[in-house]
Amino acid sequence: MTRPQFARDTDAARRTPEAERRFVTILFADLSGFTALTETHDPEAVRELINACFDLLVPIIEEHQGVVDQFVGDAIVALFGAPAAHEDDPLQACRAALEMFDAIEQINAARNTNLGLHIGINSGMALAGGVGSRGRQ
Repeated sequence: MTRPQFARDTDAARRTPEAERRFVTILFADLSGFTALTETHDPEAVRELINACFDLLVPIIEEHQGVVDQFVGDAIVALFGAPAAHEDDPLQACRAALEMFDAIEQINAARNTNLGLHIGINSGMALAGGVGSRGRQ
């Protein structure tokens, strides 16, 4: 790669991606009960349990046309309506939430745990696009 080519590619990568206003639904799902588990279980066991929960919850979100935006500790942030919008995104988020509650009950029964799940859902206009420092959007 030549120096001018590298400079052009680097400049393009640093540009903030275009953002657009769109109606989105955000689902925030927070697993509860992990603090108590960390006091009595090995960190590897707690990590394995969190990942097992995510392995069940993420496909539910995806089956309802949602996209996982990020994991924050023992929580999931999912988007419905971005990047692709559907007429029933708010309804799909609610249906996903109900199935997610059932999935946690299945994990509790199978593993003899007492995990909880708190879910918040909100819909409205949002600016969908990259945010962050240059080159890290």
